[in-house]
Amino acid sequence: MTAPSRGRVRIEPTAKRIRAQIAGVDIVDSTDVLMVWEIPYYPTYYVPVADVRTDLFTDTGETTRSPSRGTATVHDITVDDRVVPRAAMVWDEVKIDDLAGHVSFDWASMDHWFEEDAEVFVHA
Repeated sequence: MTAPSRGRVRIEPTAKRIRAQIAGVDIVDSTDVLMVWEIPYYPTYYVPVADVRTDLFTDTGETTRSPSRGTATVHDITVDDRVVPRAAMVWDEVKIDDLAGHVSFDWASMDHWFEEDAEVFVHA
Protein backbone atom coordinates (compact mmCIF):
# COMPACT_ATOMS: atom_id res chain seq x y z
CA MET A 1 0.00 0.00 0.00
CA THR A 2 2.52 2.63 1.04
CA ALA A 3 6.23 2.88 0.64
CA PRO A 4 8.29 3.17 3.83
CA SER A 5 8.98 6.81 3.05
CA ARG A 6 8.14 9.59 0.62
CA GLY A 7 11.19 11.79 0.60
CA ARG A 8 11.28 13.18 4.11
CA VAL A 9 7.77 11.92 5.02
CA ARG A 10 7.54 8.32 6.23
CA ILE A 11 4.16 6.54 6.00
CA GLU A 12 3.14 3.20 7.48
CA PRO A 13 -0.29 1.59 7.94
CA THR A 14 -1.23 0.40 11.41
CA ALA A 15 -3.36 -2.68 12.05
CA LYS A 16 -4.60 -1.23 15.35
CA ARG A 17 -8.04 0.23 15.97
CA ILE A 18 -7.59 3.94 16.65
CA ARG A 19 -10.17 6.07 18.44
CA ALA A 20 -10.19 9.68 19.61
CA GLN A 21 -12.79 11.38 21.79
CA ILE A 22 -14.00 14.81 22.73
CA ALA A 23 -16.48 15.08 25.61
CA GLY A 24 -17.06 11.31 25.49
CA VAL A 25 -17.97 11.32 21.78
CA ASP A 26 -15.90 9.26 19.35
CA ILE A 27 -14.57 11.66 16.73
CA VAL A 28 -12.37 8.95 15.19
CA ASP A 29 -12.99 5.19 15.08
CA SER A 30 -10.91 3.38 12.47
CA THR A 31 -8.91 0.26 11.70
CA ASP A 32 -7.49 1.81 8.52
CA VAL A 33 -5.19 4.50 9.93
CA LEU A 34 -1.88 5.65 8.49
CA MET A 35 0.98 6.67 10.75
CA VAL A 36 2.76 9.60 9.11
CA TRP A 37 6.08 10.94 10.36
CA GLU A 38 5.69 14.63 9.52
CA ILE A 39 8.83 15.28 11.51
CA PRO A 40 11.43 12.56 12.15
CA TYR A 41 10.64 11.77 15.79
CA TYR A 42 6.92 11.13 16.29
CA PRO A 43 4.16 9.96 13.93
CA THR A 44 0.74 11.53 13.45
CA TYR A 45 -2.42 9.55 12.75
CA TYR A 46 -4.02 10.15 9.36
CA VAL A 47 -7.56 8.77 9.36
CA PRO A 48 -9.78 8.08 6.33
CA VAL A 49 -12.49 10.74 6.19
CA ALA A 50 -15.14 7.97 6.18
CA ASP A 51 -14.06 6.99 9.72
CA VAL A 52 -14.32 10.52 11.15
CA ARG A 53 -17.35 12.41 12.54
CA THR A 54 -17.07 15.22 9.99
CA ASP A 55 -20.66 16.22 10.81
CA LEU A 56 -19.11 17.84 13.90
CA PHE A 57 -16.64 19.89 11.81
CA THR A 58 -16.88 23.57 10.98
CA ASP A 59 -14.56 24.88 8.27
CA THR A 60 -12.55 27.80 9.66
CA GLY A 61 -11.79 29.19 6.21
CA GLU A 62 -8.09 28.59 6.93
CA THR A 63 -5.68 26.25 5.22
CA THR A 64 -2.38 24.78 6.26
CA ARG A 65 0.31 24.04 3.72
CA SER A 66 3.14 21.56 3.83
CA PRO A 67 5.84 21.49 1.15
CA SER A 68 5.96 17.70 1.41
CA ARG A 69 2.30 16.77 2.08
CA GLY A 70 0.15 19.38 0.34
CA THR A 71 -2.71 21.60 1.54
CA ALA A 72 -5.37 20.89 4.16
CA THR A 73 -8.46 22.81 5.20
CA VAL A 74 -8.59 23.56 8.93
CA HIS A 75 -11.71 22.72 10.96
CA ASP A 76 -13.07 23.37 14.42
CA ILE A 77 -14.86 20.46 16.10
CA THR A 78 -18.08 21.11 18.05
CA VAL A 79 -19.51 18.61 20.54
CA ASP A 80 -22.61 19.89 22.32
CA ASP A 81 -21.66 23.41 23.52
CA ARG A 82 -17.91 22.79 23.38
CA VAL A 83 -15.94 24.13 20.41
CA VAL A 84 -12.40 22.85 19.94
CA PRO A 85 -10.66 25.33 17.62
CA ARG A 86 -8.39 24.25 14.76
CA ALA A 87 -8.59 20.59 15.81
CA ALA A 88 -8.76 18.84 12.41
CA MET A 89 -7.02 19.15 9.05
CA VAL A 90 -8.70 17.62 6.00
CA TRP A 91 -6.09 16.91 3.32
CA ASP A 92 -7.72 18.13 0.11
CA GLU A 93 -4.73 18.80 -2.15
CA VAL A 94 -2.05 16.21 -1.46
CA LYS A 95 1.43 15.73 -2.81
CA ILE A 96 1.44 12.10 -1.61
CA ASP A 97 -1.42 10.07 -3.10
CA ASP A 98 -1.81 7.87 0.00
CA LEU A 99 -2.84 10.91 2.06
CA ALA A 100 -5.79 11.83 -0.18
CA GLY A 101 -9.09 11.65 1.67
CA HIS A 102 -7.47 11.60 5.11
CA VAL A 103 -7.82 13.78 8.19
CA SER A 104 -5.11 14.60 10.71
CA PHE A 105 -5.71 16.07 14.14
CA ASP A 106 -4.06 18.34 16.64
CA TRP A 107 -3.15 15.72 19.27
CA ALA A 108 -3.88 17.94 22.29
CA SER A 109 -7.32 18.91 20.94
CA MET A 110 -8.69 15.44 21.67
CA ASP A 111 -9.60 14.53 25.25
CA HIS A 112 -8.57 10.89 24.78
CA TRP A 113 -6.72 8.79 22.21
CA PHE A 114 -6.92 4.99 22.16
CA GLU A 115 -4.97 2.26 20.37
CA GLU A 116 -7.27 -0.76 20.65
CA ASP A 117 -8.58 -0.35 24.23
CA ALA A 118 -5.42 1.18 25.70
CA GLU A 119 -5.35 4.93 26.18
CA VAL A 120 -2.38 6.69 24.59
CA PHE A 121 -1.16 9.84 26.32
CA VAL A 122 1.88 11.33 24.61
CA HIS A 123 1.79 10.70 20.85
CA ALA A 124 0.74 8.19 18.21
